[in-house]
Amino acid sequence: MAADTLSCFGASSREAVPAMIRLFADPIGEIQANAVAAVANLGAIAVPELITALDASSLSLRNNAAAALARIGPPAQAALPRLRQLAAEAHPDYSLSAERAVRRIEAVERK
Repeated sequence: MAADTLSCFGASSREAVPAMIRLFADPIGEIQANAVAAVANLGAIAVPELITALDASSLSLRNNAAAALARIGPPAQAALPRLRQLAAEAHPDYSLSAERAVRRIEAVERK
């Protein structure tokens, strides 16, 4: 699958990040999961685009952006302010994914 292949190219695949993030909202769950994994494997180069995706109108895109940030770990520290804001909101559809991402990023920081 293209998402799996993309993650093998590392930093040189920066240009593909926005297109991969759009796949986070694909109606097919497997495509979403593969896109999240591929973008998360890119690490820090994907963080700015993922932070932008946290404000998308698509709920699945927002939740998957938070999941990818959580998988990235410490290099995603720049996303913590926005993730904390989303976690504090009372909207259960995306506050939980934001809370999980904050816990994951902060847990890695403390080790």
